[in-house]
Amino acid sequence: MKCPRCGAKNSNDAKYCVKCQCELKRSGVKICPKCKKKYTSEAEYCPLCQTELIYKGNSIVKYFVIGAIAAVVIAGSVFAGVYVYPRVSLSNALKNENTKKIVRITESHPKLILESKYKIRYSDLIDKTADEYINEEEDYNATVEDFDNFFKIDENSPNKKIIKQVDEKADLVKRVYNSREAFEIAETAYNDKDYKTAEENYPLVIEEDKKNYEKAIEAIKEIADLKSKYKEDAENLCKNGDYNKSIDTYREGITLFGYDEEYKSIYHDGIINTVVEYSKELADEGNYFAYDEGSVGAFNLVYSYLKDADFSDSDILKSRIKEIATESSESEYSRAYEKLKLTNMANALNRLSETAAKAYYSDRSIMDNTDYFSSLCDTNSSDQGFQELILSLPEDKEIKATLVADIAMNADDFVKMASEKLLDYSNSKVDYSGIGRYYDEEKMEFSWAIIIIYE
Repeated sequence: MKCPRCGAKNSNDAKYCVKCQCELKRSGVKICPKCKKKYTSEAEYCPLCQTELIYKGNSIVKYFVIGAIAAVVIAGSVFAGVYVYPRVSLSNALKNENTKKIVRITESHPKLILESKYKIRYSDLIDKTADEYINEEEDYNATVEDFDNFFKIDENSPNKKIIKQVDEKADLVKRVYNSREAFEIAETAYNDKDYKTAEENYPLVIEEDKKNYEKAIEAIKEIADLKSKYKEDAENLCKNGDYNKSIDTYREGITLFGYDEEYKSIYHDGIINTVVEYSKELADEGNYFAYDEGSVGAFNLVYSYLKDADFSDSDILKSRIKEIATESSESEYSRAYEKLKLTNMANALNRLSETAAKAYYSDRSIMDNTDYFSSLCDTNSSDQGFQELILSLPEDKEIKATLVADIAMNADDFVKMASEKLLDYSNSKVDYSGIGRYYDEEKMEFSWAIIIIYE
């Protein structure tokens, strides 16, 4: 039979040209050389014994001669069965990328795949199979099936490992598969604002995963930029005096990126700094305490954050609330005097009242305790100013004194508590009065006291 492409002569039973490997097509009845069954020309293997079929005109079953002719025919048939047909089948299987067929051929002819021309084509097939999956031209399950067959072909080979890249390419396919799985998880998490899961999975996308690698790198950068943006937005809001929105932005940053210890700390410190700035503005306006519902006071603001477990250890806030307690003294004293309608404020009495306030904070029993008050009014007191005050009182007057003390956040709170007690002295002439306030740093509480000298 002549090759229609190159004109080379081929045996009548050849399927491919011996010179150019062009497929040689012919029609007729095929026969199994082993079990002698006949089949149509479309069949390639005997369904009974899996022997490759040949055309009937070339079968040794029906046509043979005796003597030397028989020997030649038999030798030719053996050569065709053992040499020609497996090679043609292997060449065809490699061309059609039929890995199952290659497995079958190497089971009966294990050394054939080692021949140079087949080994090169087999190597190319391994590369192509991996590349098709990586380029998304083939699905994963089909690729895995092909590589399972490649491993079987290796097992059939006497060398056990025909080509080293089977392991390498199989590993690459698996890594690309895992990379795509990670990318899908990361993308879903990113869209759901689950940035922790996204940041855990985007770095698992490998460079060989060409479709997703650049997208993953860009997404990682976007998340980093988003973290910085929350910080910058919150800082700008604080600078513009929009303190509540600034704090809300920092808190949202913690909610979204709290898994990142670096940014969690940045947002946390940002909230503290914003609270401090807000409290300074309130203090500058004289709003040290919240007296009315809905109002905000510098002390109340900082106090509320120190009561929050996330900020209770902040030395910055502790220092700030102490500053507010000190800064607010003068205005709070004035407010209390005005509300209680006290007169004749005396510095010496104020100092003694502060001492009484501190003592009352530790021991509530000193309220209206004559002995305690007498000890404070002792003319032998080390406070020279108080001695002068006592000595300057008219001798013909019957002088009495009382101490009113209580725990209160601010002047208005204390006034509410002290007013009823002071009614007992409403008919008395108040000659001297002093008011004091003590702030306990550890408990962040105030105690107040009034010393009144009257007749």
